[in-house]
Amino acid sequence: MKSSHFHFIILTAATTLTIGECTPKSHTPTLWSQRADTSSRSLVLNFWDAQRNYLDYDSALDTTFHYWPQAHGLDVLTDWYERSSDKEVLSIYDKWYEGVPAANEGGWWNPYYDDMEWNAIATLRAYNATGDKKFLEASKELWEYIEPAWNERGGGGMTWKKGMEWSKNACSNGPAAIAAAMLWQVLGEERYLQWAGRIYEWEKNTLFDEGAIYDNINGDTGRVAKLCLTYNQGTFIGAATGSHQSVPT
Repeated sequence: MKSSHFHFIILTAATTLTIGECTPKSHTPTLWSQRADTSSRSLVLNFWDAQRNYLDYDSALDTTFHYWPQAHGLDVLTDWYERSSDKEVLSIYDKWYEGVPAANEGGWWNPYYDDMEWNAIATLRAYNATGDKKFLEASKELWEYIEPAWNERGGGGMTWKKGMEWSKNACSNGPAAIAAAMLWQVLGEERYLQWAGRIYEWEKNTLFDEGAIYDNINGDTGRVAKLCLTYNQGTFIGAATGSHQSVPT
């Protein structure tokens, strides 16, 4: 289940940054940075669990561990650190790195491939921001778990969940292509770029129609679920941007 409470505060931080980019020149840019910092501090204040070293599921009301929100929380911390170089953020990074895999049954693997993809992206962004190689190693390890999600049901594509290899979802393909492209940018290994292009091409040819990305295809029946969700559109654009050097224009 996806928590609306958790997502609200994360989307507030992200939206603040996005709106800031469109602010007329007559407005003070610092205002948007301050608002972003305020929402980021609010995330830590309301969701960071200092005893367990992860982000709680529901603003101190539910301390249950959920894997995928940890990635989005880490992204907010990285955005905050890149804006401010605030040492307060650095102090949370190491705790996050210890607490999240410990709560996730002792490692980075998870049966939901899209959740691992988001954490691969987030840890690589943390590495890019801090230079701390343990985050790079985490992202590389996560990719080794993600890569086997590809199978030829439905003509290819990354499955959504272990044990549901027939379910090929946009949410498990767009982020996978982004993660692969980012790893290529950091490591320069051609295999990552090839994976980014391969995944993007499959998603474009299978789920893209009439200007939008559909939600999923059943790889066994060929039935496409023509549900359009906004987050799938964004990750498809990210996949196209990240993999453009490996596919024809």
